[in-house]
Amino acid sequence: MMRKTGLIILLISITTFLSTGRLLAELSITATPRITADGYYDDNIYFASKDAISDFVTRVAPGLDTSISAQTWDLDVDYEIQQVFYYHESARNSLNHFLDLDGSIDLPDGWKLAVEDSFIHSKDPVQISRSIGAISYENLKYDYNEGVVRFHRSFPNKGTMEVGYRNMFFKNRSSLVADTVNHFPYLDFRYWLRPQYGIGIEGGVNVGLFDYSDDFSEPRGALTLFYRLGLDTTLNVRSAVSSMNFSGTTPDYDIYDFNAGVTHAFSETAGLKVGVGYYFQTRLHGSGLDNYDGISYQARFYQETGRYSLKIEASKGYDEVYFDGEDLGFSSCYVIGLDLDYAITSSLELAIESSYRDDTFPFAGGLDEKIKERTWDVSMEVYWHLNRWLDAGISLSHWDRDASETDYEYLDNRAMFTLRFARAFTW
Repeated sequence: MMRKTGLIILLISITTFLSTGRLLAELSITATPRITADGYYDDNIYFASKDAISDFVTRVAPGLDTSISAQTWDLDVDYEIQQVFYYHESARNSLNHFLDLDGSIDLPDGWKLAVEDSFIHSKDPVQISRSIGAISYENLKYDYNEGVVRFHRSFPNKGTMEVGYRNMFFKNRSSLVADTVNHFPYLDFRYWLRPQYGIGIEGGVNVGLFDYSDDFSEPRGALTLFYRLGLDTTLNVRSAVSSMNFSGTTPDYDIYDFNAGVTHAFSETAGLKVGVGYYFQTRLHGSGLDNYDGISYQARFYQETGRYSLKIEASKGYDEVYFDGEDLGFSSCYVIGLDLDYAITSSLELAIESSYRDDTFPFAGGLDEKIKERTWDVSMEVYWHLNRWLDAGISLSHWDRDASETDYEYLDNRAMFTLRFARAFTW
C-alpha cells in the first residue's frame, strides 16, 4: 500500500501532463550530472545515550539533476546514489538512494497542479531539520517517503485556494519491522471580501497508521479573519480546533487554539510577524488524565538582501509528535531558531543554522508519563566556489539532547569536508 501511494502521486502528475496539448512547446532540457565526495568524523554514529561510538566516514555520491520545462509545465527529477564507508564500524557500510521529484503544470481556469516527492532508501540515520529526533536510530535499511499533490488557484487581487493531499511512509523503521503511514488531505482557502476585510478557511484530516501502536484519525479545522491597516500591515484573529481519535485504548483528546497577531512588511524582502494566543487540550471518555493548557506566542523576522538572508523566529505553544524517531505524542513546547546565509565574497559563502527546543510530553506514548526534552542543534558551513564546476566545503555540526528519559538522550558532533563537481548541459 505504501509503495502504491507513492506511485499514485507520480501517475497523477504524468497523466495530467499527457492530457495537455502543448507539452512540447518551447521545450527546454537541462541535465546536471555531479559527483560528491566527502569525509567526516562523527563522535556518536548511533545517536547513543551512553557508550557512544565514534568513527571516520567516507561517502561517494554520483547524481543527476534533470530539469525539463515548456510553456505550460516544468518537471525536475534529482537522483543520487550514495556509497558510505565506515573505517571501524564496517557493518554500517551501505549503499543509499535518494530521489526528489518536483513538477507543476498550468490547468484551465487559472488552476495549477504541483507535485513534490522525496524518497530515501538508506541505512544511515537522517536528521530532520527542526524535528524532535532522527528518522532511524537503528542499524538497518529503511524506506522513507514524503509526497504532496496540490491543486492551486489564484484569484487576482482577491485570494487563493489550494486543495491537496500529503503522504508519508516510513518502512522498516525498527528491528520489529514496524511501519508507519501518514495521510493528510487538506483545504486552504483565503479570500478578501473587501479591500480591508478577508477570511481564511483551513480544513483537513490527519491520519496515522502504525504497526506498533494505536492508529488515529484527527480532523482539523481553522477560521481566520484578516483586517488590513494599510498596504504593509495586516491584523489577524484565528481560531482552530482538532479532535484526536485513537482506534485502541489510547485516550482521545481535543485541542482548541485561539490567537491574534499582526504581520508587517518593511519592504518586499523584509518583514515581521508576531502573535499571542491561548490553547487548551481536553482529555475525553473519562481517561482520568489531566488536561493541558497554556499561553502561546510567536515572533518571526526575515530579511533578504543581495548579500545575505536572515531568519529569526521564536514560538511557544503545542505540537503533536507522532512521525519521528520517538512518537511521544502531544507536547507543550517552545522553540528558538536562527538561519543565516551570507556571501562573504562572490566565491565564498557562510551558512549558519541553529535552534533550541524545549518539550514537555505530559502523557508520552498515550501513557500517564511525563517526559521532558531539551534539544539544541547548531551547524556552520563555509562553501567555496572554486570554479564554474567545482565546489568545496567545510562544515561543523553539534546536536545535544537532555531528557528525563535517558534512552532519548544523545550528544553528537561532526566535522566534514566536501568536494563536489557538477556541470550543466542544456538543450
